Amino acid sequence: MDRTARLFFLMLCAGYPMIALYSSAVMSEAVATAGLTTLAIWLLRQPSVGHLIAAGATCGLLTMVRPDLALLPFLIAAYLVLTRRWKEAVLPILAAAAVLTPYAVWNAVTFGKPSPLPVASAVGSSLYLATWQGKLPPSDLNALYQQEATPMAEASGLAREVRSVNESVGAPPLHPPWNPFLYPSALQSDVNSRLLALAVSRIQNDPLSYAKHVVRNLWALWNTSSYPPQVPAPIAWILAVSSAIIFVLALGGAWLTRRTFLPYVTFYLAGVHLLLHTEARYTAPSRILLLMLAAVALERVLRLPYFSRLQGPFALRSGLDAFR
Repeated sequence: MDRTARLFFLMLCAGYPMIALYSSAVMSEAVATAGLTTLAIWLLRQPSVGHLIAAGATCGLLTMVRPDLALLPFLIAAYLVLTRRWKEAVLPILAAAAVLTPYAVWNAVTFGKPSPLPVASAVGSSLYLATWQGKLPPSDLNALYQQEATPMAEASGLAREVRSVNESVGAPPLHPPWNPFLYPSALQSDVNSRLLALAVSRIQNDPLSYAKHVVRNLWALWNTSSYPPQVPAPIAWILAVSSAIIFVLALGGAWLTRRTFLPYVTFYLAGVHLLLHTEARYTAPSRILLLMLAAVALERVLRLPYFSRLQGPFALRSGLDAFR
């Protein structure tokens, strides 16, 4: 990134609401954001062997915070292979494995499963929710958190399926299925397995609907579809438009930086969650990297002949030149 792109990046960070939101909350997203940004900086140029080992170890630590980052060492390895550094491609994988091995041993001793990831998983509930998100509005789906079934939930069959799953594990009939960790620990694994089987069955019965959901996720994982009612309509409109513009610019930046690691690590989380339920929060750790890509594209736009001809006190390009 040249100086103009860096300036744009800082301006975007200052005005991007996601940065303010997650920097003020104690959530795993803040830790994952710091980790992903550090990895991208380490790997932007030709990383040393030490950087690759540190990157792999960081991936291992981040996996304990966000299990959806478990495949990141393999992404780094694939990038190294593509850049003809075959001999070093295994380093991040080995470093991540070394960090995660003690946790896997602990899981084996405690739960009888030598898994480097948490034994309890939310994949089943997430995939099950994905099969319903295009069929019912969020208000009907969220009503289950209060153990309430709306008329639409009853008519669509959602309430019937939830009652069936909960009764099979001995939980209250309308216990919310969207988060397995709301169930007692002894039931979480069983609930996740049953919801996963039910989700697969629903996808097999209606593959087109699920395919539409996956396609929508390409956009929806980065752009919030609805804002809280307390947000004034003009502000919500500004947020939606600015989010869309940044996303489109980032796609252009991804193309411009396609020979670096930046676009691949930026869209990694979106790729992992593409098949699961829609929640823009899951790509929050990648938002700073998204702004980097948008800044690169914005700087390139200013090189176009039209902008280079702009003159006068309001010429954006000449104003930015003062910062060089």
